[in-house]
Amino acid sequence: MVAVGGDSGSGKTTLVRGLYRIFGAERITNLCLDDYHKLDRAERKRLGVTALNPAANDIELMERQVAAIARGEIVSKPTYDHSTGTFGPREEVNPREIVVIRGLFPLLTASLRSAFDVRVWLQPQEELKWAWKVKRDCAERGYSVPQVIRQIVDRLDDHRLYLAPQREHADLRVQFYPPPGYFRAGTAVDDDAHLNVRLRLGAGLPQLDLDDVLANAGRDEPPPIRLEPESDATDASILEIDGTVSPSRALELDERIWAHMETHRHLRPDEIGSYLDGSVERHSDPLALTQLLIAYHVVQAKLERGLTFKASAAKATVGG
Repeated sequence: MVAVGGDSGSGKTTLVRGLYRIFGAERITNLCLDDYHKLDRAERKRLGVTALNPAANDIELMERQVAAIARGEIVSKPTYDHSTGTFGPREEVNPREIVVIRGLFPLLTASLRSAFDVRVWLQPQEELKWAWKVKRDCAERGYSVPQVIRQIVDRLDDHRLYLAPQREHADLRVQFYPPPGYFRAGTAVDDDAHLNVRLRLGAGLPQLDLDDVLANAGRDEPPPIRLEPESDATDASILEIDGTVSPSRALELDERIWAHMETHRHLRPDEIGSYLDGSVERHSDPLALTQLLIAYHVVQAKLERGLTFKASAAKATVGG
């Protein structure tokens, strides 16, 4: 059971695509918690309630069905259509080997949190997240730029009250942030291939031995890959990967993570770290390494249960 939480437009779907590339679509059940909205777009507007408010979502049904899925049970859940802002027909969910549940509220309550083996929270730099949301909502959900900006402003309080506190319960916090000049007029903006990423690795996670990779990275100045204890003595650690990391340095870290998964090298795909820039597929090494690190913790959770992933014939990406 894998939780991938974060604000609207924070990159949840893009992150999950890497798990599809590694594990294969036939192993994954992917559930979006937006389907548990209990108010459609028009009702939320009429009542002055945002989708980030738990009152606009059926949290009780969400808790019951997530717990049932964690027990391996088939459930019939509601669906929500973002293109129209209305509800669709109910959908049967049959849990496979890996269940990925992504959305605004996967870590909201103790009941939800207890269902997951791996808990991921996405918290990109705010301006970057807003830029992503504007681009997506205008291209895919029929909004205008002013409408998206108004929505962002209207949701700030609910984000602070209901979403931001959930990150404290995550095993991994993922923060993509842009290099200097990313938003500067006249520069090559939106170069998401070279975003930096900061990963907070919780104290309870299995530890990776990255000493040799870090020593090699230290030959560069400044080193593009850094691992340090968190400053507040929580026993958590911070892994930083610069967007300027060279392909050779990225490959060293990639190889090192796979070395911790020797029994699962058959899962290794040709490439991960892809994202869509409009209709063009591009590649990001920091994204690829983030996806691989999450996959490593999924494998570790499986091994803790005394199980492994057998060889798979099919690999695919997730839509949405």
